[in-house]
Amino acid sequence: MPDLDVAVVGAGLAGLATAYRLAAEGRRVEVFESEDVAGGRMVSARVGGYTIDRGAETLAPLGYPATWKLIKELDIGREVHRIRYPVALWRDGRAYPWLGHPLSALTGAGMPFAVRNRMVKMMLPGLRHGMDPMNPADTPYGASTLTELGETYGPEMVRDMLDPISASAFGWVPERSAAAPLLSIVVRTRGVVRWRTYRHGQDTMVTELARRVGVAKSTAHRTCSVLVGRGLLDRTPAGGYRLGLRFVEYGHLATIRSAVRDRGLSLLVELRNTLGETVQIGVPAGIDVVYVERVEGMRALRYATENSRRSPLHRSSAGKVLAAYDRELLEARLRAGLPASTGYTIVVPELFVAELDRVRHRGYARSVDETELGMSSLAVPVWSRPGGAVVAAISMVGPTSRVVAEHEVGHVSVLVAGARRLTDALARGEYALGPRRR
Repeated sequence: MPDLDVAVVGAGLAGLATAYRLAAEGRRVEVFESEDVAGGRMVSARVGGYTIDRGAETLAPLGYPATWKLIKELDIGREVHRIRYPVALWRDGRAYPWLGHPLSALTGAGMPFAVRNRMVKMMLPGLRHGMDPMNPADTPYGASTLTELGETYGPEMVRDMLDPISASAFGWVPERSAAAPLLSIVVRTRGVVRWRTYRHGQDTMVTELARRVGVAKSTAHRTCSVLVGRGLLDRTPAGGYRLGLRFVEYGHLATIRSAVRDRGLSLLVELRNTLGETVQIGVPAGIDVVYVERVEGMRALRYATENSRRSPLHRSSAGKVLAAYDRELLEARLRAGLPASTGYTIVVPELFVAELDRVRHRGYARSVDETELGMSSLAVPVWSRPGGAVVAAISMVGPTSRVVAEHEVGHVSVLVAGARRLTDALARGEYALGPRRR
């Protein structure tokens, strides 16, 4: 390896941009990335002629001078185009446009007039201050979180404006995220006005940066070693490689997962809008449950997507449903053990078997503080067809006080109705939303 001035570890946007600037100053720079594709969270996928982004890389015409300077230097301005339609808030079965736009003070963007009035009062101190983006804490909002700001200006401000903007653009959680950085961005960009995006995928800039600075990818040997360790490849006696047994498992799951996902997302959105909490679809994966689709709740305190997509069968309500109707799953989980996540996790095999008997008897499962203290879930089975095998589970997750006790019966009835619709759709080989009530 040649002598280096700087080694940059990680070929995400920040790492690549840093390497590009250092190289332009005459430094000898090498970028190292363990993944086979550079870009970090900005990586896009190309499938069947479609570009699929992991997130939404939007570019404000104001407030990001360094970004626009880099776009000009890389000569990728032709790849940037204006987003034609306003950002909207989806609630109660309809879209409310102009979220985050100054017009929302007039149109409402789903907010009642009284809330709009409080929104103006909330933004005025920031507009007068100017909100230096390099020091957002030195603002009228101090170190308050988004939730704490809602306590001052009303919880509707968080639910209808701050939470949707922060969650969709940055993946922030209101009770843990400071308000000042978000409001600084809103003030400096003048709201969601005339925003742009990349025409051919959010990885446009990272791809061009990676091409210019070069990235030292993992060697094939190291990659294969990782796959062997995960059971995806096996070593042959001759020293080569062949597909591992886990690929057989994944192939079996792929058909079920794709069908459930294709037919379930719209239903999950409808269920979330009715229940207000995070809802998800889980399918069996070995001794675990994997959540192939999830729609986050609408409230400030909710179960967020940063939580794991995989969970041991015995700790979650979805896992209990799957194990209750599949003896092989149950026995595999018992052989692997029942490790505890909290003091409420069932860890005694006899008690777990008895719990599954109750699941079959009442038709749904519950997990109360068993995965995470203060969070609980309810789940119901999804069948391949009426009277067929259980292929998935629909569950709702949220704070214990809002999920179980006096709320439990009502929540379960909504979940059962949703699972019945998904079961019928899977049996027909199609899925369609029913007519909405007006």
